[in-house]
Amino acid sequence: MKIRRIVLLSVILGWTGSAAATGETPLALLAAVPALPTAVDGARCDAAQGVIGKAQAAAQADMLRAQQLAMQPPRGGRISDAQGAAIERLSDPQFTGCMMEVTRQLAEDLAPLEQSLYVELEELAEAKRRDKKLCGPSGKGADIDCFARVEAVYPEKARAAANAFLGRAGAQYGALSERTRACLSRRETAIEGVQRSGLSGMFGMQAIASRAENWRMPAMLAETYGNLCGKAVDAAGRFGPPR
Repeated sequence: MKIRRIVLLSVILGWTGSAAATGETPLALLAAVPALPTAVDGARCDAAQGVIGKAQAAAQADMLRAQQLAMQPPRGGRISDAQGAAIERLSDPQFTGCMMEVTRQLAEDLAPLEQSLYVELEELAEAKRRDKKLCGPSGKGADIDCFARVEAVYPEKARAAANAFLGRAGAQYGALSERTRACLSRRETAIEGVQRSGLSGMFGMQAIASRAENWRMPAMLAETYGNLCGKAVDAAGRFGPPR
């Protein structure tokens, strides 16, 4: 009865149409996350949004599968050498450790770059205030041309700062993407080994639950892409559009 409710729930929520159900893999979904744009002109910060939705749906579907496996009685018999090796790979500390490290890096390693962009924009805002003061009073008889020159210069300066940020962040984001891919590939290999070995029960459930975790990695990278791209676009518009 419980299994029937789980299957019914998956149909109601549309999880049967997830990335996993259509044959997509976490690695394929990770490859769909684009490189960071090199300039704000034409940047599509929502380009990876679809990856997040697919990954979340696939993770939910695999968690349901893991629950179903947990309710199945274990098969009897001796564990073969191949099955034992598959269990060892699944239990390797690096299996869990690399994902924890990638999660930390995506959350923390790019923060100093974001902070440096914020500081640079604040410095530009202060410089703009000083330049406007040099134009004299802003009331009647103000030097309109001077104020206009100041207003025209700073949108371009903000745009240059945003593009420079994308250049710095792009290199680090690319390196993090590669580390994420390497970790995900290692985890997928271990999970596929368990599935090929025919292990069921607790180990079969552990493999599917680990696959559910693997879907988080393309989602995290896609979120990082959108966050960095969005910060650059916002920075470029700090002082309005170019004049």
